[in-house]
Parts: sequence; C-alpha cells; structure tokens
Amino acid sequence: MNIDSRWDVIIIGAGPAGALAACLLADKARVLIVEKAAFPRSKVCGSCINTTAIELLRANSLETVLTESHAIALKHLQLFENTKSARINLTGGVALSRRQLDMALVNRAIERGATFLDSTSAELSATTNGARIVEIDDKALKASVVLVADGLSGRALRRLEEFNPTISETSRFGCGTTIECNDPFFETGVIYMACSDEGYVGAVRLEDGKLDIAAAFDKNFSRTQGNSANAVATVFVQNGIPVPSGIFEVHWMGTDSLTRTRSKVAAERIFLVGDACGYAEPFTGEGIAWAMTAANAVVPHALNAIAGWNDSLIETWENEYAKNIRTKQKRSALIAKGLRSNMIRNIAVPLISAFPTVARSIVDHISTPALWRELCPQEF
Repeated sequence: MNIDSRWDVIIIGAGPAGALAACLLADKARVLIVEKAAFPRSKVCGSCINTTAIELLRANSLETVLTESHAIALKHLQLFENTKSARINLTGGVALSRRQLDMALVNRAIERGATFLDSTSAELSATTNGARIVEIDDKALKASVVLVADGLSGRALRRLEEFNPTISETSRFGCGTTIECNDPFFETGVIYMACSDEGYVGAVRLEDGKLDIAAAFDKNFSRTQGNSANAVATVFVQNGIPVPSGIFEVHWMGTDSLTRTRSKVAAERIFLVGDACGYAEPFTGEGIAWAMTAANAVVPHALNAIAGWNDSLIETWENEYAKNIRTKQKRSALIAKGLRSNMIRNIAVPLISAFPTVARSIVDHISTPALWRELCPQEF
C-alpha cells in the first residue's frame, strides 16, 4: 500500500480505544490507523461490553456494530466461591468477541474516511517542523498528533523513556481462549465468574456459540499448575464448575503483567488512550468501557492539536484522563482487592445470594434496561 507521509492524526493500535477514536475523527481529519496484528484477530478479553460502552456507541451512532454482529444480551452474573454460588440479574450489557467488535469498529472508521494499515509495527521518535515522527517499517511518517492506543504490550513508546511504565509487584497476568463447548451448564447470556486466592476465571458464550474463557492469575500459581489450561481447570474444580472438554488442546493466549501505571499520558503531539495509559484489574466489562471513554474524551483534544499545538494541551489531557478514567480504575482495584481475600469472598457471595440488592453497586455499570430494550427489543 502506498501511504502518504503526512497525516492529521496517526492512531497506533486498533482495539476499542484506537478504533473508536478513529471513527470519531475520520470525518473531521485525515486519519491513519496502524495496527501490528493482522486483522481480524482475537484477544485475551472477557468479551463483555457494559452499558457505559454501549451508551458511548449509541451517542456516536455506532450502536449497530453490536446488533449487526449479533451480540448476546447478558441476563445474569453467576459468582462462585468454593461451594457457594450467587446469581445476580442483569438488565444490560452484551457479550461480543473482540475479533468481531474491533473489526466492526475499524470498518466503520474506514467507511468514514480513515485509512487502515494492519500487520505493521509503529514507533514514535522526535518532533520536527510542527509534527511528530512515526516510523513504520522503513518509512517515516509525520502527524500533527499521535494517539497511542497499542495496549499493555505495545512498543510504540519504547524510545521515549518518560513513558516507561511502573509494574505492580503483585500484578497478575491474563490468559484466555475460545473453545467449542456443548456443555449445557454454560448458558447463553450468563457471565460465570469463579474466584480463588490465586486468581479468577470468567466465562461467557459468544455470538458464534463458542465459550470465551478469560482469567487473571498470580504468576506463581500458573507456574505450579504447569500452564494456563491446568490453572483454569483447577479453579473450575475448586468452585464446582465442570471443566469444558477441549481446554487442554486449544491454544491459550497470554498478556503481560496486568496492573501497571504510567506517570504521564501525554507529551508534545502525543496523547495516550486505552490500556496504553496503564491498567488495573477490571471487573466485568470495565476494561472496554475505560478504553471507549478515553477515546471519546480525547477527540476534542486531538482536534485542538491539529488546529495548532499548544503545550497546555498536555496538562489538559492529563487532568481529564485522571478525572474520567483513573477514578473508575481505583474503584475496580478495590473490587479486585476484595476478590483476592478469601474472607471477603466467603462473606460476600452468600450475602449477595440472600440479599441481591447489595450487589447493585457492583453491577449498576452493566445494567441499563431501557437502553438495551431500545438496542435489541427482540430479547425482551
């Protein structure tokens, strides 16, 4: 592909943050999306999209990416702790594979005028003549502003030491797979979450009927179990959940350490969005919502940068990100900390089972019935 050397916006990474930002900017600026993976591709992800994310899609006339991709309405969250179990009713949220979601958003961005380049790595270097240099393969491109949305393990910023992340010593890592599963235990429209001292596992049916399994484990636990499949099987057995046949034969994907922070999320002609900013262990559906919230919020900052760079834009984005995203991540970190405590889990699960209203603060962010009825009325 013959790629122009000058762009208004170059977006590195085509996950929910990068792809949504491209959709919102493509009809206002010349946008290039650069993605290192070949698309479509699968990702380690719980594949749950909460109502915060759905509302953002709806507000930007993008909600049809869910219905056209046959997203599954989520009706229940089933929590497990050893012999205890609690089912919480959900009135919003959907399950959709990242393979479908990310590709659908990229296609919308292309329809709106963006250019997409996959199977291509990108790295940032210096600024020159009012532009930031982005190196792809053997070519140097210039952009008025660059949005870095290349996730946990992205390499776009590796030359810029000020963006080196700090990784938590207690950070877990993520792993996941999708499998064919005919076991009727795993119902469509139900999120299954199994907890243990060493980590937790989530499972949900996807739009194609396959079972998505995503987990976060302590590194030592995974090592002692031998591999991700064994670790998942152990947690399922501990919680009385049947081990799906075939999990030992399929390919498992992994992530870098999950919990990490960056001291800054902006620099001259650079804004970070999504997991590139840092990451905390998310509760159901929050990771995608954080990414989309950041993508939506960064658009006016990017347009201001295109119109004329001012160093005050760095502080402006830093402050807005702290206000809109970091506060939400702190809440999720508290939930994750609670899930690590055997005592809290032993109290919480039976309490939720006996008094479901105590779980409302946990699931409110994935439950907006009126919105989902409007998006997918056939489910009601």
